[in-house]
Amino acid sequence: MDRMEGRPSMMTVRDSSPEPSDDSAVGLTRGAREGIGRLLTLAGMVVALGVAPAVFLPGIYDDFTLMKQSALLVAAALLLVGFAAAPEVLPRRPVVRYAFLALVAWTTLAWLLGEDPRGGTLGVYQYRHGYLTDVSYFALFLGGIATVRMGRTKLAVVAVAAGLAAAVLYTAVQAVGRDPVDWWTNTATRAIGTIGNANELASYALIALAFLGLAAPGGGRLRMAVLVCSAAAVSFVILESESRSGLAALGVAVACVPVAAELARGGRREAWRETALLVAGFTAGFVLSVAAGSFVDGNPNAGRAGTGPDESGALGTIDRVRSGVTHGDEGASTRYALWRGTVPAIMASPLWGSGPDGLFLSFPQHRPADLGGEFEQYDLTVQSSHNLVLDTAAATGLVGLGASVVLTLAVLAGSLRQRERLMAGSYVAWGGIAGYLAMTMLNPLSLAGHAGFCALLGVMEGQTQVRTLTRGTTWPAWPKWTVVAPVAAALTVIAVLQPFADRRAEKAWGAYAAKDYRTAAGRYEDAAALMPLSRDYSQRAALSWLRSLDLEEAERALTQFDERFGAGSNEVLDLAAVRIALGYPAEETLPLIDRGEGLNPHGLAVAASAAQFRVGAVAESVVFGISDTDVRPGISPR
Repeated sequence: MDRMEGRPSMMTVRDSSPEPSDDSAVGLTRGAREGIGRLLTLAGMVVALGVAPAVFLPGIYDDFTLMKQSALLVAAALLLVGFAAAPEVLPRRPVVRYAFLALVAWTTLAWLLGEDPRGGTLGVYQYRHGYLTDVSYFALFLGGIATVRMGRTKLAVVAVAAGLAAAVLYTAVQAVGRDPVDWWTNTATRAIGTIGNANELASYALIALAFLGLAAPGGGRLRMAVLVCSAAAVSFVILESESRSGLAALGVAVACVPVAAELARGGRREAWRETALLVAGFTAGFVLSVAAGSFVDGNPNAGRAGTGPDESGALGTIDRVRSGVTHGDEGASTRYALWRGTVPAIMASPLWGSGPDGLFLSFPQHRPADLGGEFEQYDLTVQSSHNLVLDTAAATGLVGLGASVVLTLAVLAGSLRQRERLMAGSYVAWGGIAGYLAMTMLNPLSLAGHAGFCALLGVMEGQTQVRTLTRGTTWPAWPKWTVVAPVAAALTVIAVLQPFADRRAEKAWGAYAAKDYRTAAGRYEDAAALMPLSRDYSQRAALSWLRSLDLEEAERALTQFDERFGAGSNEVLDLAAVRIALGYPAEETLPLIDRGEGLNPHGLAVAASAAQFRVGAVAESVVFGISDTDVRPGISPR
């Protein structure tokens, strides 16, 4: 009998490959272990897709991003333990398997050889795109495949729906001016407040729409309701975030649904019908956004928190788009400068790049002298080029970029080659993915959004592999556990310790804002002791000692920071200034000044500061001081 005959829908299919015999006691033990592994795998997917998008903690220093990374690390730990108990983990299709393994191996190499392996483990504050975040993404891709093999795709879709529902609910609370969290800005004018956080929210909403495109693949009223409701929720969130790139990406997503059907050469009528449902949902979301921005306390046209109805929500987003078109956009010139400045950093290390989050150090070292935008006003710190292709090449080199592209295209090609009856909503999913990828060409990665993207790629690859009956390589249990157990334990410990360390950093920031610099330095060092992988805590501790004018402690902290993480231009010049003031001979301080200038040769005021320090280095006596308005030290001959 043909084994493909009578195969159920991909949404409920279970792996039909032969299972090892469980007749013996050993087999029963193995079966129980695999059952627990499946539960842990599903738990990891739920944490990543349902918890990470919704979690934040206002009481810590990095209130919006850190808890998302911790949730992803917990999810990765659960997934890895689940994989260790599973008989099969890797993708079955050779091109996908080899591209995935190449990407994992090359990312690891790039991390070890990068600008700052220690700091790049977790990543720099706010974006946190370190190596362990990449590990979480890799685990989620495999978790998506495993979820389909277990026939639990619906659980992943429900988890995404829960995460999106939480995001929509909190966005609605902010929209009507009832935010219970005392943020640093008025969230009633824009969801989540800052444009960076708002763009992160918008990109997550896009990938959630793509994931929900897999819901109820059989069609009918349930699928119609899911598509309309999810589209309304996503458009409401994007309009409330006032993300222009999110709005444009939404248009790309809608346009690419029928394009996916054309590429698949099937289901064209279905694709156009579902496109119409998405448009209807987006229209409903627009109406909800206008209503939320125009009514407060039941008073029509009152605006939000006194801002006026045309300054927030849907109308505010349209107004911002109109302003960007008619009056130009300074942010566009800055974004172009970021792209242009990242290319030399890529070419400086084209094979393995500067490591995860290594652009933080490599960008100022290799950037051109004539960058425009905000670079003309101050020395802009760069963690991301605001372009996924450039960021991937900068972090993992052209080899890592090539592996990422091959992996994504292989999943795309395999999915679109499936017969229409096996597509299971892939047209809407690929439309949403296209919109998400379009947005990543203009913005940094969102932790929750990219986690959903990697999981969705895994789910779609798992659906494609349903027809691949050959089981992949089965590894013995002991080598898997030898690797997985310590890694999963380390991920869990880091995830738990991060918020406690960040709470100490929050107290340090309070002391710093009150100009109690010695207390701030001590508390930052406490945070660094609890989380020694954080570059940010050690850097801020050194700066606090410097502001306190305790030169011996500042010299110690700056030297320690340089040894552990590799100092940037500012920290190296600070160290040179401190050593000059402490009476170090010129032959020891002049090389430091040269090094500091070389780490950011075209930064504003870097050359002037270096010249000033050189004069101080050869003078018999110097005056060292920091003004209330200048964070960095100044040195001049007495």
